[in-house]
Amino acid sequence: MRMENGLKSNFGKYAVPKALQVLAEIDQGLQAKGGNLDEGLSFYLVHEENFRYFNTPCDVVVFGNTGADGIHYGLLTDFGTAATLDEAPVVCVSPMSFDRPVRIVAENLEHFLSLNMNDSGLFYNHFRSEEDYARFLGEQDDDSPYRPSEEEEERAEHIRQQVRDRLHLPQIDHPYRYVRELQAKRDRDA
Repeated sequence: MRMENGLKSNFGKYAVPKALQVLAEIDQGLQAKGGNLDEGLSFYLVHEENFRYFNTPCDVVVFGNTGADGIHYGLLTDFGTAATLDEAPVVCVSPMSFDRPVRIVAENLEHFLSLNMNDSGLFYNHFRSEEDYARFLGEQDDDSPYRPSEEEEERAEHIRQQVRDRLHLPQIDHPYRYVRELQAKRDRDA
């Protein structure tokens, strides 16, 4: 019930996108077993209507947060001109990134989920080049103390598979290029 009330007030005139409805159902099932969506997707669904920071654009419908540094994700309505939220671009708001706190990260929610399942760090870290991004990914494979245990990785993959089974997400082969090109297109169109 809390989820429904928060979503209705947060989403205003827009219908909740199908993908978010599916994620909420998966999250409810996980919570009933003591888990949550964050274990597989690296973000929590936002249940409150007022999860905003001073630099969250007023035309963004917030749907998730990482639980760290105020970083959150939302659907950009372009001041109500988006026909539906299924078609709205996804932004990442990093309140602590004062120079550029808001970045477009995906063309729509399904693209966001596809990218997120491979590497959510692409959304809130800044890489000068695709080579820097590739180096970052390679460093994650080292014997880092922050690397998830085998059990945690199995649980994360189980959650990601639930999402894949319920949503038919596109394959995005070059995530870094995808995000850069999307940002460049938005900058040109602005």
